[in-house]
Amino acid sequence: MTTKERYVALALILAVVLGMAYILHRSDVERAQDMATMQATLKQQNEIISQLGKQMEARSAQAEADKKTLQAQADSAKTLQQQLALIASRMSLPQPINVTLPATEHPDAPSAVSVPTANVSTLLDYTTTCEQCKVDRAALSENLRDSQSQLGSMTKERDAAVSAAKGGSKWTRFKRAAKWLAIGGAIGAVGMVAR
Repeated sequence: MTTKERYVALALILAVVLGMAYILHRSDVERAQDMATMQATLKQQNEIISQLGKQMEARSAQAEADKKTLQAQADSAKTLQQQLALIASRMSLPQPINVTLPATEHPDAPSAVSVPTANVSTLLDYTTTCEQCKVDRAALSENLRDSQSQLGSMTKERDAAVSAAKGGSKWTRFKRAAKWLAIGGAIGAVGMVAR
Protein backbone atom coordinates (compact mmCIF):
# COMPACT_ATOMS: atom_id res chain seq x y z
CA MET A 1 0.00 0.00 0.00
CA THR A 2 1.37 3.35 -0.99
CA THR A 3 1.64 6.30 1.33
CA LYS A 4 -1.12 8.10 -0.55
CA GLU A 5 -3.46 5.10 -0.15
CA ARG A 6 -2.64 4.98 3.54
CA TYR A 7 -3.50 8.64 3.93
CA VAL A 8 -6.78 8.10 2.08
CA ALA A 9 -7.61 5.08 4.25
CA LEU A 10 -6.65 7.00 7.37
CA ALA A 11 -8.77 9.96 6.22
CA LEU A 12 -11.72 7.63 5.59
CA ILE A 13 -11.32 6.03 9.01
CA LEU A 14 -10.98 9.44 10.60
CA ALA A 15 -14.12 10.62 8.76
CA VAL A 16 -16.03 7.54 9.95
CA VAL A 17 -14.83 8.02 13.54
CA LEU A 18 -15.69 11.73 13.47
CA GLY A 19 -19.07 10.97 11.92
CA MET A 20 -19.82 8.40 14.58
CA ALA A 21 -18.61 10.77 17.29
CA TYR A 22 -20.94 13.47 15.95
CA ILE A 23 -23.87 11.05 15.80
CA LEU A 24 -23.19 9.84 19.33
CA HIS A 25 -22.81 13.43 20.54
CA ARG A 26 -26.14 14.44 18.95
CA SER A 27 -27.73 11.36 20.46
CA ASP A 28 -26.41 12.30 23.90
CA VAL A 29 -27.61 15.90 23.51
CA GLU A 30 -31.08 14.77 22.45
CA ARG A 31 -31.19 12.25 25.28
CA ALA A 32 -30.19 14.97 27.75
CA GLN A 33 -32.94 17.24 26.40
CA ASP A 34 -35.47 14.42 26.63
CA MET A 35 -34.34 13.67 30.17
CA ALA A 36 -34.70 17.32 31.18
CA THR A 37 -38.20 17.47 29.71
CA MET A 38 -39.14 14.19 31.35
CA GLN A 39 -37.72 15.27 34.72
CA ALA A 40 -39.69 18.54 34.57
CA THR A 41 -42.87 16.67 33.69
CA LEU A 42 -42.28 14.09 36.43
CA LYS A 43 -41.62 16.83 38.98
CA GLN A 44 -44.84 18.61 38.01
CA GLN A 45 -46.87 15.40 38.05
CA ASN A 46 -45.39 14.31 41.39
CA GLU A 47 -46.39 17.68 42.87
CA ILE A 48 -49.93 17.21 41.58
CA ILE A 49 -50.05 13.65 42.93
CA SER A 50 -48.74 14.83 46.29
CA GLN A 51 -51.31 17.64 46.45
CA LEU A 52 -54.12 15.23 45.56
CA GLY A 53 -52.91 12.84 48.24
CA LYS A 54 -53.01 15.60 50.83
CA GLN A 55 -56.52 16.59 49.74
CA MET A 56 -57.67 12.98 50.01
CA GLU A 57 -56.18 12.67 53.50
CA ALA A 58 -57.88 15.93 54.58
CA ARG A 59 -61.25 14.74 53.22
CA SER A 60 -60.85 11.40 54.98
CA ALA A 61 -60.00 13.12 58.26
CA GLN A 62 -63.00 15.44 57.91
CA ALA A 63 -65.29 12.49 57.11
CA GLU A 64 -64.05 10.64 60.19
CA ALA A 65 -64.66 13.72 62.36
CA ASP A 66 -68.16 14.10 60.89
CA LYS A 67 -68.95 10.43 61.56
CA LYS A 68 -67.77 10.77 65.16
CA THR A 69 -69.99 13.84 65.62
CA LEU A 70 -72.99 11.98 64.19
CA GLN A 71 -72.31 9.01 66.45
CA ALA A 72 -71.92 11.26 69.51
CA GLN A 73 -75.28 12.88 68.74
CA ALA A 74 -76.89 9.45 68.45
CA ASP A 75 -75.26 8.25 71.69
CA SER A 76 -76.47 11.34 73.56
CA ALA A 77 -80.10 10.73 72.55
CA LYS A 78 -81.11 8.45 75.44
CA THR A 79 -84.89 8.77 75.58
CA LEU A 80 -87.32 7.83 72.87
CA GLN A 81 -88.38 11.47 72.54
CA GLN A 82 -84.72 12.58 72.09
CA GLN A 83 -84.13 9.86 69.52
CA LEU A 84 -87.24 10.81 67.53
CA ALA A 85 -86.29 14.49 67.71
CA LEU A 86 -82.82 13.65 66.36
CA ILE A 87 -84.34 11.59 63.53
CA ALA A 88 -86.71 14.43 62.69
CA SER A 89 -83.89 16.99 62.65
CA ARG A 90 -81.57 14.81 60.54
CA MET A 91 -84.34 14.10 58.06
CA SER A 92 -85.63 17.69 58.05
CA LEU A 93 -89.19 16.49 58.70
CA PRO A 94 -91.83 19.18 58.39
CA GLN A 95 -93.63 17.98 61.54
CA PRO A 96 -92.38 16.10 64.63
CA ILE A 97 -93.04 12.41 65.18
CA ASN A 98 -95.31 11.84 68.18
CA VAL A 99 -95.07 8.95 70.59
CA THR A 100 -97.79 7.81 72.93
CA LEU A 101 -96.33 5.76 75.75
CA PRO A 102 -98.44 3.18 77.61
CA ALA A 103 -99.85 4.02 80.98
CA THR A 104 -97.64 3.13 83.92
CA GLU A 105 -100.13 0.52 85.15
CA HIS A 106 -99.69 -1.42 81.86
CA PRO A 107 -95.94 -1.19 81.09
CA ASP A 108 -96.13 -4.17 78.70
CA ALA A 109 -98.67 -2.44 76.46
CA PRO A 110 -97.23 -1.33 73.11
CA SER A 111 -96.40 2.29 72.60
CA ALA A 112 -97.90 4.12 69.66
CA VAL A 113 -95.87 6.22 67.29
CA SER A 114 -97.80 8.54 65.05
CA VAL A 115 -96.16 9.82 61.91
CA PRO A 116 -97.87 12.85 60.42
CA THR A 117 -98.95 12.41 56.82
CA ALA A 118 -96.77 15.36 55.80
CA ASN A 119 -93.70 13.40 56.94
CA VAL A 120 -94.38 10.30 54.85
CA SER A 121 -93.06 11.69 51.56
CA THR A 122 -89.99 13.10 53.35
CA LEU A 123 -89.38 9.73 55.03
CA LEU A 124 -89.74 7.97 51.67
CA ASP A 125 -87.34 10.42 49.99
CA TYR A 126 -84.85 10.03 52.82
CA THR A 127 -84.92 6.24 52.77
CA THR A 128 -84.65 6.23 48.97
CA THR A 129 -81.65 8.55 49.14
CA CYS A 130 -80.14 6.38 51.86
CA GLU A 131 -80.47 3.26 49.71
CA GLN A 132 -79.02 5.10 46.72
CA CYS A 133 -76.07 6.17 48.89
CA LYS A 134 -75.48 2.52 49.79
CA VAL A 135 -75.35 1.61 46.10
CA ASP A 136 -73.10 4.58 45.34
CA ARG A 137 -70.81 3.71 48.24
CA ALA A 138 -70.36 0.17 47.01
CA ALA A 139 -69.61 1.40 43.49
CA LEU A 140 -67.22 4.07 44.77
CA SER A 141 -65.39 1.51 46.91
CA GLU A 142 -64.88 -0.66 43.83
CA ASN A 143 -63.79 2.38 41.79
CA LEU A 144 -61.34 3.37 44.51
CA ARG A 145 -59.79 -0.09 44.52
CA ASP A 146 -59.52 -0.01 40.72
CA SER A 147 -58.05 3.52 40.81
CA GLN A 148 -55.44 2.42 43.32
CA SER A 149 -54.57 -0.52 41.11
CA GLN A 150 -54.42 1.77 38.08
CA LEU A 151 -52.19 4.21 39.97
CA GLY A 152 -49.83 1.38 40.87
CA SER A 153 -49.62 0.38 37.21
CA MET A 154 -49.03 3.96 36.12
CA THR A 155 -46.26 4.33 38.71
CA LYS A 156 -44.55 1.21 37.38
CA GLU A 157 -44.98 2.51 33.83
CA ARG A 158 -43.46 5.88 34.82
CA ASP A 159 -40.52 4.17 36.49
CA ALA A 160 -39.95 2.08 33.37
CA ALA A 161 -40.09 5.23 31.21
CA VAL A 162 -37.52 6.93 33.45
CA SER A 163 -35.26 3.90 33.20
CA ALA A 164 -35.67 3.78 29.41
CA ALA A 165 -34.98 7.49 29.08
CA LYS A 166 -31.75 7.04 30.99
CA GLY A 167 -30.77 4.40 28.45
CA GLY A 168 -32.01 1.38 30.31
CA SER A 169 -30.66 -0.24 33.42
CA LYS A 170 -27.03 0.20 34.48
CA TRP A 171 -26.23 -3.21 33.06
CA THR A 172 -27.80 -2.29 29.68
CA ARG A 173 -25.84 0.98 29.56
CA PHE A 174 -22.65 -0.90 30.44
CA LYS A 175 -23.23 -3.42 27.62
CA ARG A 176 -23.93 -0.59 25.15
CA ALA A 177 -20.76 1.24 26.17
CA ALA A 178 -18.76 -1.97 25.86
CA LYS A 179 -20.20 -2.53 22.37
CA TRP A 180 -19.15 0.95 21.23
CA LEU A 181 -15.76 0.50 22.81
CA ALA A 182 -15.34 -2.74 20.86
CA ILE A 183 -16.46 -1.01 17.64
CA GLY A 184 -14.01 1.83 18.25
CA GLY A 185 -11.26 -0.67 18.98
CA ALA A 186 -12.07 -2.55 15.77
CA ILE A 187 -11.93 0.66 13.72
CA GLY A 188 -8.63 1.54 15.36
CA ALA A 189 -7.29 -1.90 14.59
CA VAL A 190 -8.36 -1.55 10.94
CA GLY A 191 -6.61 1.81 10.85
CA MET A 192 -3.44 0.31 12.25
CA VAL A 193 -3.58 -2.53 9.74
CA ALA A 194 -4.14 -0.06 6.90
CA ARG A 195 -0.75 1.48 7.59
